[in-house]
Amino acid sequence: MPLISVCIPAYRQSDILLRTVRSVLSQKNCNFEVVITDDTEDTSVKNALGELLEDSRLRYIKNPSRLGAINNWNACINYAAGSVIKILHHDDWFEDEYSLFKSTEPILSGKCLVVFTACFARNIYGKKLFLHQAKISEIEKIKLNPERLVFANLIGPPSVVAFSKILDVRFNAGYTWLSDIDFYIRLMNTAKGNFNYLEAPLINVTADSIEQLSRDCEKNKLRSLKENISIFSEYKVKRPRGEILRHFGPISYGLSLKELSLALIFSLKSNQTIIAISIFNGFIKQKIYGIKMSLVKYLLALKGKVISLKSEMTEKKNSYSQSGEDLIVNFLIEWMGLSEVSYLDLGANDPIHLNNTYFFYKKGYRGVLVEPDLFLANQLKKVRPNDVCEISAVGINDDPEVTFYKMSSNTLSTTQSSTVKLYESNSDHKLADEVKVKQIHINALLKKYFPLSSPTFVSLDVEGMDLSIIKSWDFNKWRPSIFCIETLTYSQNKTAEKISEIFEFMKLNGYIKYADTYINTIFVNRQDWDKRSG
Repeated sequence: MPLISVCIPAYRQSDILLRTVRSVLSQKNCNFEVVITDDTEDTSVKNALGELLEDSRLRYIKNPSRLGAINNWNACINYAAGSVIKILHHDDWFEDEYSLFKSTEPILSGKCLVVFTACFARNIYGKKLFLHQAKISEIEKIKLNPERLVFANLIGPPSVVAFSKILDVRFNAGYTWLSDIDFYIRLMNTAKGNFNYLEAPLINVTADSIEQLSRDCEKNKLRSLKENISIFSEYKVKRPRGEILRHFGPISYGLSLKELSLALIFSLKSNQTIIAISIFNGFIKQKIYGIKMSLVKYLLALKGKVISLKSEMTEKKNSYSQSGEDLIVNFLIEWMGLSEVSYLDLGANDPIHLNNTYFFYKKGYRGVLVEPDLFLANQLKKVRPNDVCEISAVGINDDPEVTFYKMSSNTLSTTQSSTVKLYESNSDHKLADEVKVKQIHINALLKKYFPLSSPTFVSLDVEGMDLSIIKSWDFNKWRPSIFCIETLTYSQNKTAEKISEIFEFMKLNGYIKYADTYINTIFVNRQDWDKRSG
């Protein structure tokens, strides 16, 4: 019987999950099991785990139907056999091979019932962003009054928590944005303050995952506000009036008039008059700020200095590409004076994350997105309804169908079996599934969507096919002003190489290399370049 159950509620992102599972299986000096509950719609997670499922310490449970995030967390805890439960979300991982021992030993030795630890916040590639570490003086205040967490989550995400199974506490599915805060409060109250806080960062948490629950919550201001009111009422939080005003005022920023009305009604029904006042004050302050900014824009216009605050303060600073390629292309478009901008995104993948064309969609430009993965294509349609989405693999022959190999990381999925073998031999990524998809020849695609003119900008990232695509491209009919092409072979063992043939072929067809971000290269049509510079 294991002493510790490491509970990993999984949802998609099988490539990231593998990192998490391997970090657990490498732990030393403790008796543990790994419990994975899979809430993904398909078999990609199970397929990606592969041989790891043969490890006797690992238990994999596929949910018969989607439970949703919070219920999947609880299901994972319910399957735990150990006397100590360690939560670890599928995109988080241990800092070193003794992290599990350090974070659970105080509970196993009877020193406490709950352990919280500090953590490193990192991006999905593992780069450290910041250290999340509470002050001991703040922790002591929380021991006396756990409800203080409503105003600031000093603990961090659930992956920093370990607790004794005898506490029998679960997450409340009635909350989403504040599900962790509610859980911590009930956990501390049930343990009667008998918890330890370890200042050592034993966990790495992913701060920018596209599947995180907080991403959806951030988009729904009203839901976040209602949850804050509900948890405030449930625990009868007593704080000074000024502190309440400072907390609820900013949360109301961004509400529409309708949402404001609903929030005020909800707070008054909850007998939270002070909160209602705070929400209204915050809304008014935001509107006043908006009026001031409108006046500033008007005055600038009188001086002939009309600027787009959005583009100057936001769009030109925020890149959605992997290495800032969209900002480079945007500079080229403006510098070369290109008008009536359109784009063709071959291998679009995610509608926003690591996407080379989303920046231009936000600017109001429109184009064609080509993506064979049905799930990703539906996401593209949902997030970018004004673009055209072609659900096909782009090819170099007239076969109507082709085998599409779905990798454990969907950014590496391909129609080339040789590319699959390359990825499996040079990385941790594995084949997750094979499906038949519709295929369209590159020139048939161009004729279908760009019959009279060329797209201004082409983003080309089709794993293992980039060179073949441009070699089949009819440059006599379609000469885009700008190409962004992946010119680096993929590898995790430092054997990646530049594909020199792409550079040579683009040069032969009248394109110059303008910029290189190591992974991608940006090529410019020399004719368009000369028109501007000449």
